[in-house]
Amino acid sequence: MTMTRKMLVVGKDGTLGSEFVRALTDNELYDSTFTGRSDLDITNQEAVDRFIAEGLFDVIINCVAYNQVDLAENDPAPALDVNRDGVRNLAQAAEKIGATFVNFSTNYVFDGTDELGYTESDAPHPINEYGRSKLWGEYEAFTACSRVYNIRTFGLFGRPGIGQTSKKNFIDQMILRAANQNEVVAPNDQFGNPTYTADLVDATMDLLGSDEGWCFSTYHLVNEGGAVSRYVLAEEVYKQLGISTPLRAVTAESLGEVASRPKHGILLNTDGPSMPHWKDALARYLGEVKIE
Repeated sequence: MTMTRKMLVVGKDGTLGSEFVRALTDNELYDSTFTGRSDLDITNQEAVDRFIAEGLFDVIINCVAYNQVDLAENDPAPALDVNRDGVRNLAQAAEKIGATFVNFSTNYVFDGTDELGYTESDAPHPINEYGRSKLWGEYEAFTACSRVYNIRTFGLFGRPGIGQTSKKNFIDQMILRAANQNEVVAPNDQFGNPTYTADLVDATMDLLGSDEGWCFSTYHLVNEGGAVSRYVLAEEVYKQLGISTPLRAVTAESLGEVASRPKHGILLNTDGPSMPHWKDALARYLGEVKIE
């Protein structure tokens, strides 16, 4: 008889957290608890310790992140509060009760100078404050807890979260701009891996529950098919939807972004569960959502 595991998903109102809610609500293998910020502030160490000690969870999944990249460049404190200190609080609490801790990180821990991309074992070198805060979080997770799945990913798209800080993903933005502008622009000189949240949740659950015996370590979980620019991604979106609004390639610099981004933020998955091709993921996403 399979034992039910107690699962805590922190950050239920964001894009990724809400996807875990959909996946786990009727999953009989897990007795799941979902929290938003009003339920649990991960920057409050005492509150985290108390909540997790009372819950005696087997698995804790952290979907909370501060991801305002440009704002963090001039004021890194909020990013550090959430991405470093919040992760440390959760990891320490997980260790105290013997729980497995799942942390999500980013390709922004790399500088993006390697055109071939980055494996799980490559040395990080972030070039902006957001990336530094996420790398600090990785360090804190592994320092505080002995049972960590650290998952780096990028370019998330999926059904929107309901939280006030949940942002529209790039694909949704491109569709809305096509409906409201005579011409849409997208950068064609920065490259990364588009990742569908539904596929990312499936791969994460594979790490946690399969018979493969995945080691506690860092994994790069992104949709397969190679890295693309935001221009190429937008081009594929318009192709699949039959959108005829002109799309023009520009440089990332022309967008006036405050923080530097990795030019080749390509994550290579050499150790973890495989994920579907990004074009297949995009087709499934576009087939199930209404952008408004």
